Amino acid sequence: MNPNRHSLGGLLLAALMLVVSSPLRGEGAVNVTIVADQSSLAPGQTTTIRVFGEVASGAESDALRILSWYVDLLVEDVDQVVTVDWSSLTMPASDRPDGSSSTSSAGMLDAFGHRRGIHNTFASNPTQVPGPGWGAPVELLRVEVTATNQFGVATFEVGPGTTVQNLEHDFQVPKDGGGAHVGGVYPAPLSIEVSDPVTLPDPDEMMLSVTSEAGGTRIQFAAEAGLDYRVEYSDTLLPGAWLPLTGAPHNTGDLLDATAVGVPRRFYRLVVERQ
Repeated sequence: MNPNRHSLGGLLLAALMLVVSSPLRGEGAVNVTIVADQSSLAPGQTTTIRVFGEVASGAESDALRILSWYVDLLVEDVDQVVTVDWSSLTMPASDRPDGSSSTSSAGMLDAFGHRRGIHNTFASNPTQVPGPGWGAPVELLRVEVTATNQFGVATFEVGPGTTVQNLEHDFQVPKDGGGAHVGGVYPAPLSIEVSDPVTLPDPDEMMLSVTSEAGGTRIQFAAEAGLDYRVEYSDTLLPGAWLPLTGAPHNTGDLLDATAVGVPRRFYRLVVERQ
């Protein structure tokens, strides 16, 4: 059977969902979150993944700002389900005098597709105290991803940075009076499930209205965007006796079968396919 179609005897339901898991793991001075703009995508659509940091409540009393961060963005099954535009990787929030949105380093891809060693330092702007990440999340980085036509699950996970020499701490949060809090508290991975976004209607809810009029037989039904409808008829109900009415697809949901004039008995069925 063709999985992309059914008549009144079949049902296919599929959806694309994006699930954000929020439990935190680890101990540190900064709570990290990873989210995406949209919770569902059709193949070919693009969304943005964002990573935020906020000074943890236990460090707020003597913390001034997030000074620097150094993370990895780990992926699984990404190439099959979505494509990542690494050229779009930016740091949207900045207290730099020049307003630069680029990170100090966009990291490097390893053999497994992980982006390792992404890092940046916020400028020490004395007029902004408290600074980035104190009292509210600050967006550390963002990157665009696009759903492919392959269905499955991809995951994005942010974790402490690796591979860069001379960078010891993933987060540094200066203290009022000297010294710094260090370390991040990281969330569970962000999971993206991609499947067919078009839902075929429930056959039990698909109704045909068939009425006789002077010019033939009027057939009406509720049609939805994104689907093709074809009305077929049979005068005998014998195997192989079903034929399509002219003018298919019948996506208006309203057509006249002029060939039914003079026919003593005729049966109709509705076939639905994805466009």
